[in-house]
Amino acid sequence: MEKFLAFVILVIVVSGCSSIGGNKVPDMKVLNIDDLQKDYRASKDAARTKYDGKEFVVLGRAGEPLGEFPLKSDDGKYLYYTVRASEPGGMNCFVAIEDRSKFDSFKKDDVIAVKGTIHIEDGNFNMKPCTREFRDTK
Repeated sequence: MEKFLAFVILVIVVSGCSSIGGNKVPDMKVLNIDDLQKDYRASKDAARTKYDGKEFVVLGRAGEPLGEFPLKSDDGKYLYYTVRASEPGGMNCFVAIEDRSKFDSFKKDDVIAVKGTIHIEDGNFNMKPCTREFRDTK
């Protein structure tokens, strides 16, 4: 229950902060990863239209830590990181190698918020590049 409450508070804070000026991205949308999966299961075409190629802040759960030898993208510029949903599945988060330190502090199942452009490819959700722009809670 505590983790759920912290998650709800995070959604409220991120939503509130996005309307306070500063260096915000115009019309930045906050998306729970569970909603992305639900929309995709309901209609693949509608989900592609709504999300593919668009920038979002995605809320989810941290996957396994990057570890000593993280998996790299084919071009060697990114590390694979998983943002998990509450049900099986999640999103591949492509973290620029120089941004690795921003992801090293996560423990599995921490609530996290990441920002980037979503790409939907054959049922896989990818965010590239994937950055941390918001303060997360546990």
